[in-house]
Parts: sequence; C-alpha cells; structure tokens
Amino acid sequence: MAFVRHVVLVNLQFDESDPRTKEFFDETKKVYGTGAIPEVYEYHHYDQIIGETDYRYGFVLDFLSEEDFDICIKHPLALEYNRKYWNSAFLKDCLETNLIEFD
Repeated sequence: MAFVRHVVLVNLQFDESDPRTKEFFDETKKVYGTGAIPEVYEYHHYDQIIGETDYRYGFVLDFLSEEDFDICIKHPLALEYNRKYWNSAFLKDCLETNLIEFD
C-alpha cells in the first residue's frame, strides 16, 4: 500500500470576489474535507501567492492507499460534486496529478 497525494491546480471562470469562487471551495471542502468521504485522509486548499505557475488555486487530497483513492473517486458525493462543479461553467482549466513517495 502506498500513500497517495492527489494534487489539483485550477483556474476558475471568475475572480476571487465572485460568490461562485467561495461556493466552489466551500463545496469542495464539504465533500472532501469534512469526513463525508472517510477514505480522504486529509484535505487542504490553497491560493497561489508567488505566480510561478499559470494556476490561481490548488487543493490537495491525501489518501492512505491507492485503494482509498479508488473508492473516493467512485463515491456518490464525489460523483455529484464532479457533475456539478468539474465542468466549464466553473473551471477555466485545471491540472491534476497523483503522487506517491519514492526513495
């Protein structure tokens, strides 16, 4: 079993003052950061401060195993979240990656 870190960088269709930005991150935290999906070990979201990438925001989900990650992405709450927020109405663009540690 390997610890999995799911890293997502996003640009939204609206600026930070738009209420939909708060809605996006409130809903992301509600689904992934409150224990609603128990396989998510930890959740954090971030605002880009240095400008070294083309992405404004990021969030990270940690899983204790690849199996937990697979369960999470098939969870009904995750599927509903993706249907509602993971689309062109909210996202301008995104980059996702899954990382495991190595020696």
